Amino acid sequence: MRIQLKQSELLVLFSQIREKHTVSDVAQECGVVPRTIRFWRSGTATISESSFNKLIGLSGLGRQNFSPNYIDDVDRASRAGRIGARARMALYGPPGTPEGRRKGGLRSM
Repeated sequence: MRIQLKQSELLVLFSQIREKHTVSDVAQECGVVPRTIRFWRSGTATISESSFNKLIGLSGLGRQNFSPNYIDDVDRASRAGRIGARARMALYGPPGTPEGRRKGGLRSM
């Protein structure tokens, strides 16, 4: 499960954490790199459930202060697959057709 928070909730969570900890310390506690923490803080990436629990503990805030949106990993992966398939079709056309072979051949040069 992945967790998505509203921008205002992210600001509250990470402002409480930054008062007590550095980004490197938080990253080490969650088992990620500092860049991932910055992505979570900006809302670019979703937070894993285990990392969210650790962030709650580091912030000292209660879980009741947040209203997380839970995203299933399977749904997320299938959505990403559809986006990638559409992008590939736009670039190279349908596979196994003369149009697709021509587009693919031109793109590879």
